[in-house]
Amino acid sequence: MTDAFLRPQGPLPCCARIAANASWAATANRSERAAKGHRASPVSIDYWRAWARDEYPEMSPGDQLKAATNKHSEHMQRMAKKAVEARARRRAKQAGKGEQPAA
Repeated sequence: MTDAFLRPQGPLPCCARIAANASWAATANRSERAAKGHRASPVSIDYWRAWARDEYPEMSPGDQLKAATNKHSEHMQRMAKKAVEARARRRAKQAGKGEQPAA
């Protein structure tokens, strides 16, 4: 975490964090509360199933599921590629400064 994340920028972020923690503390079913957000995330296959239904309404549900699965795999592979590139940039930057790469 960066120092900017840890340092409140005034009274509002502090109050917002307190309210968020109080809200989560009062939540009996955390999975149910977070389910809508998970379904709306590109990491979820449900996200890509909805995409396939919208993009290809003429396809059968089975074919939509196959398209959604492929699109999900594509997304995850793109994210993995970006992570590899970011690590390579970070290593190159550290090598340029004469630092040892972080483990």
